[in-house]
Amino acid sequence: MQLRKMECLPSRTGRDLQRYNVQGCRQVVGCIPYRIAKQSSIHGTRGPIDDLEFLLVSSQKSPRMMFPKGGWEVDESLEEAAIRESFEEAGIYGEVGKCLGKWFFKSKSLGVLHEGFMLPLIVMEEIDDWPEKHVRQRLWVSYSEAIEACFHPWMKEALDVLVTQITLQQGGGDEKTKKKKDHESSRKGELEEPHPHHHHQLLSLKEAPTSCSIEFLRTELNALL
Repeated sequence: MQLRKMECLPSRTGRDLQRYNVQGCRQVVGCIPYRIAKQSSIHGTRGPIDDLEFLLVSSQKSPRMMFPKGGWEVDESLEEAAIRESFEEAGIYGEVGKCLGKWFFKSKSLGVLHEGFMLPLIVMEEIDDWPEKHVRQRLWVSYSEAIEACFHPWMKEALDVLVTQITLQQGGGDEKTKKKKDHESSRKGELEEPHPHHHHQLLSLKEAPTSCSIEFLRTELNALL
């Protein structure tokens, strides 16, 4: 799903349209924005992840870094919520992929359980003026830097899901990892629905979307230039 350009309107506020699951948990949607690094290496021994950068944003109330996220509202789809949050918090346009998984986590401020969904977003354009420009900072980082800097553990797990997908698609994953993912996928139908207090629930690799390859990204980005 491609992000359509939006007017630079104020971010949505309030929770009148907020979605909640059947257990009463607030539903939150976030995305992992990524692009080919400007110093990308076309040749050599670098892996597919070494050619990518990931975008973190600061919290409104602290210097903590994280991926864009916010409440999922009743008048939008999962993808539309991820697109809106990406624009409001990070000022980026691009193409969003399918959901990477579902996690349950507690709000740091209130200690309330939330249900979070994460989607990948290939960044096609980054604008200078966006709704939360004056309350957030943007930072492009490598995979290892994102793992170290991102404040939320559940977001780090979502990043690992995306990285695993890209690595396997590029043929960089070892056979042991592939067998493990296939085993987890085959057992998915046998497992009971997780209790909402479980820390997270990942989509099986077979159900999770495949992310675009590095070569595809280069082709798409070159077409825009």
